[in-house]
Amino acid sequence: MPPRHMPGTSVSPTILPVGPGGIPTGPRAAVGPTGTSPSLGSKPFNPPTGPAAHNVVQRPTLAQSLVSSMTPLLPVGKIDPTLVPQTTGVVKELEVHHRKLKEEEERIRDDLKTKQEKLRKYLRIWEKLERESKAFELKSDLSEKSLQNLAGEGLGGAAF
Repeated sequence: MPPRHMPGTSVSPTILPVGPGGIPTGPRAAVGPTGTSPSLGSKPFNPPTGPAAHNVVQRPTLAQSLVSSMTPLLPVGKIDPTLVPQTTGVVKELEVHHRKLKEEEERIRDDLKTKQEKLRKYLRIWEKLERESKAFELKSDLSEKSLQNLAGEGLGGAAF
């Protein structure tokens, strides 16, 4: 590039192609489909044919190979019982004891769940009865005050 402000050199400005709306589109916009280079035209993709193209072996992707090496899932969402030693790290000798502990854990969790439901039910009843007792206490206090006013024991009774 020539220097910008050198006397004696004249540089003509290059005009960029302009698209619709006055936006420059760059030098490739001037080259149309009938451009000078045949490689710029759009050609449909032709896959290779012949005996070499038919012997292509599809290699599995990394994700596919990792999924194929995973332990299979059962429809109920639990691990296959035959694969427990591999997945949990429990040795074969302790597998029976480990299984008994797991069953006992599930039984205890079920018992805890039923006890908590029962406790929640009783707490809801307790809170309901507590609200009712406060309402009845307020009603009794108001009725006592009303009786006292009728009997003339109130502060604003009749002047005799």
